[in-house]
Amino acid sequence: MPVFKFVHQTCLSAGLFAGCLTVLLAAPALAQTYDCNIRQRSWAGLISESYRFDVDAERDRVEVLDPIIRFARTKPVKGALEAVSPTEFRVTWGVEDVPIAAEGGPTDATFEAVLMEGETLEVQVRATWSDQSDAGSGKGRCVRAE
Repeated sequence: MPVFKFVHQTCLSAGLFAGCLTVLLAAPALAQTYDCNIRQRSWAGLISESYRFDVDAERDRVEVLDPIIRFARTKPVKGALEAVSPTEFRVTWGVEDVPIAAEGGPTDATFEAVLMEGETLEVQVRATWSDQSDAGSGKGRCVRAE
C-alpha cells in the first residue's frame, strides 16, 4: 500500500492526526523510493529535470539525488522529512558549493520538495540561494521505484 494512503486510512480514520508522522517514520515496511520527473521548470535556476528520494522510515531518514548533487557530491545528500498533511510530505535538503553558481554570487542552496498524493503522485520543487534569492522552481510527477 502506498505510504500516503496508508497514513490517511490508518491514522486519520482512527482520529490520530498527531501520530501520523510517527506511524510513517516508525514502520519499516514503509520505506520507499520515489523517482520524480520535473516537467515544468523556471527557465533559470537550480531545478533539475529529475530527483530521486529514498525514504527510510525505519531510520527516520531521507536521501536525495539529482544531477546537481551527482556532479557536486557524487552521492545522495541527507534531507529532512515532514508531514504537511495526510496526503502531503515535505523534503528539505541543502547543497554546498553548487558547481553552476554565478561568479561572485552565493554558492550554497537550499531545496524544498512537496510530494502530494492524489490520482497521481505530484511534486513541486523550489530552490533558494544562501542569500535568500530565488534559485528556481518546478513541478512534475513521481513514481514509486520497485
